[in-house]
Amino acid sequence: MELLKRVKVVFDTGDAESRALALVLFGCWANFAKDSSHIRYLILSSMVSSNILEVKASLFAAGCFSELADDFSVVVLEMMFNMLTSSETLSTVKLAGVRVFAKLGCSYSIANKAYKTGLNLVLDSSDEEFLIAMLVPLSKLASKSTFLLSEQVDLLLLYLSQDKTLRLQATALRCLHLIFVRGACQSSVSSHAIKTLLRAADDINLPSTLQCEALQILHKMLLVRLPNMPYDNFPEFAHLLTIVENSIQSATTSKTLTAFGILVDVSRKLHGRTEIYSPSDCSSLQMQIISMIIDQIILLIKPLMDLCQTNTRIFQEVRSLLNLLLILVRENPELGVLVLDQVRLVIEHLVDEHESVMAVRQENISICGVPDCNGEESKAMVMKMLYNVCIFSVIFIENLYEVNAVTAQILDKVKLLVESVHQFSLFACYTQIIYSMLLRSQSFRSCVINQDQEACNLKMHWGNSICNHLVGYEAFTVECSKKMLGVANNWPAYRAGIFAACHGTWITAAYIFEQLVNNVQSKLCSYWLKSLVQFSQSERKIQLLLLSRLASSFKSCSQMEEISIGLENIRDIFGEIEAEIGHSFIKNTTEVLVGAYYGICSSRETLSSMVIFDKSCYFQTWFLALRARLLGAVVDVLKLTGIFTLKGKDVISNEQVKENARPNILNSLQQVIQVSFQLLKLTEEIDLVASSFIGMDSKSSKIITSLAFSCSILAFSTGFALSVSNLLSDELLRANGLEVSRDYLKAMLIQSLVARLHLIDQEACSNLWLLLENGERRRDCFHLQPRKQVLDLGGEVRDALDVCNYAISGIVGLQKEAKGRQNGEILSLVTEDGLLLLLNIIMK
Repeated sequence: MELLKRVKVVFDTGDAESRALALVLFGCWANFAKDSSHIRYLILSSMVSSNILEVKASLFAAGCFSELADDFSVVVLEMMFNMLTSSETLSTVKLAGVRVFAKLGCSYSIANKAYKTGLNLVLDSSDEEFLIAMLVPLSKLASKSTFLLSEQVDLLLLYLSQDKTLRLQATALRCLHLIFVRGACQSSVSSHAIKTLLRAADDINLPSTLQCEALQILHKMLLVRLPNMPYDNFPEFAHLLTIVENSIQSATTSKTLTAFGILVDVSRKLHGRTEIYSPSDCSSLQMQIISMIIDQIILLIKPLMDLCQTNTRIFQEVRSLLNLLLILVRENPELGVLVLDQVRLVIEHLVDEHESVMAVRQENISICGVPDCNGEESKAMVMKMLYNVCIFSVIFIENLYEVNAVTAQILDKVKLLVESVHQFSLFACYTQIIYSMLLRSQSFRSCVINQDQEACNLKMHWGNSICNHLVGYEAFTVECSKKMLGVANNWPAYRAGIFAACHGTWITAAYIFEQLVNNVQSKLCSYWLKSLVQFSQSERKIQLLLLSRLASSFKSCSQMEEISIGLENIRDIFGEIEAEIGHSFIKNTTEVLVGAYYGICSSRETLSSMVIFDKSCYFQTWFLALRARLLGAVVDVLKLTGIFTLKGKDVISNEQVKENARPNILNSLQQVIQVSFQLLKLTEEIDLVASSFIGMDSKSSKIITSLAFSCSILAFSTGFALSVSNLLSDELLRANGLEVSRDYLKAMLIQSLVARLHLIDQEACSNLWLLLENGERRRDCFHLQPRKQVLDLGGEVRDALDVCNYAISGIVGLQKEAKGRQNGEILSLVTEDGLLLLLNIIMK
């Protein structure tokens, strides 16, 4: 209040300029000055001052107060009406007063009264300057109420008629844009509005910028209205398509992009409206749009090679057009094959155009003898464009994977795309590496390993040559890496290694990091790269273990021996991969995972060995620790499973369990349950990681959430004995170091899974609750689950969900089989069928 007193003294004793500044300050301090009657009186009295500067300042202050105080805004509205209708009020003061109307919306009743007052002033006035100034605040007032919105839209459409001046039409379009950008309701979009904007968009008398603005408003209207528009209103649709197609030919970039955006969104909204467009007609329309977008891209990139100068606008427009392709295919994944074909044509066109231009330039050089200084610049621009198309391809395939649309046809098209890129020497090694990784990304490996999905079964589709294909691309990638490293292109090589690691191609990542670690001079970078080497080498071992499932043996992959990347001999890692799961395979698998475990531990120790890394890489060290613990738990389970697989048939008969073997078997089962409890705690800690790093990007967040889901599945599966039998009592479990009771652990394992599944798979949740006995407690506390546990059903989560359903159905089946059996028979069931089920789950 002391501030207000001091400024009021300045107002009372100062000149006109001082009073104006004081009024402006009062307006800025409206949040704590609005209740002062003295300040209110000063503002209202200054509105009728003879000094223009003071009046304008008081109008600013009045607007600020009116936004916060209803009673004050009522008085201001009355005074504003008198001021604007008075013939003695100067035009500059009127224009300043008009701006106050936009702030008279503290409540609906005041906003409605202010709008009606302003509307009457507009309808009674013929002054163009006043009308232009009044339309904007009226639109802002109307946007606060759905009841006023339709009335304001009708008013603005009146000023879009051809008999109005260009300035009035431009203002009306700007106000309509303001309304629809803020999100107009469906009732404000009428067929009359669409017809009027169609006419404006096609009006040759309007400048292209206004035509573009009309198209943008029309785009917003269609998004609101099209899904529910009655069929009778669609005769204008043909007119719309004609206008849009004409707009595509416009030289104005924004108009062209807006036209394409309308086409894409209209085709998406019509998808499923069978009374308007049959599915085949809609797909045909979308295919035409894809062809038009590709033609536009080719048209845009052609001048790049002729101008020999970087045009940022062209690159931005190409990226926008490629994004429209992503939107189309996300809505209709069946178009993915066509898009990949078209992308390959764009690449081939780019290369052909570049080669023809360079040939002409070489000919001119030989004739004129003048060196061509623009040749390298032209090549650099083409390579930059190719890189943009490359990044689009990566995102495009990831999107297909997310919506489960990676089919055999898609795989064929990607294969053709990669082979096409490999043929051209114009591509930089970095770009070739990225394309080569498309067929070895997590997206495709999931389809390869998931052999239940026949449409995505790469092995069935490509036959026995699948291993050779993968190894061949791996060899090509390593060769490209060698070229980059050979010319000391270390930074692109590092980026390629990071890209490979992010997409799970660990053989390439490990090779690049192994070479780079010897080239760095900084101690800090050396530690970082050494940690990456250890981590990627560990993940490489796990990846080779997974890929070994694609073929009965790696002996057929002769090309692998040609990749001199310091890998251990594959037979030494895996031995002979047997057709059926057995002890030999478990032993070799365990050895591989143990090696990976120690490698990840070493990576974490390397990262933690420098003080600066210990603080700045807290997430990395935490993640590595969790990854190591997860591998350690899997190794423990495999070791215990291996013992049963080797000795189970010797110590167990179908009729009884030998008494001398029973304590040892129970003890081993207790150890498996202990691992289950450890995995449950690990799941909770992974959830904590996801919740702790709020600024994490969405892709990393999905990976962490998926990892927690997989860990929860593994914890539940490892604790299968709790659901199948009652042989493991609380006393036995506590004797083995378990901190909680048997029933509590069983309920928590089920609860952890249900909490993640209840939004995406209700059937799986119902099956999980079947495992709880009548006396056990069921806890529905999903609203207390961390937000990060909410799963997005796509990509890795979908693959994990298949494993989860397999595990649930298997354990429910075991529980049914165990009912009514004797203890000896149950123990036989647990150690034979149960552990085999667990082993199958881990291998999946």
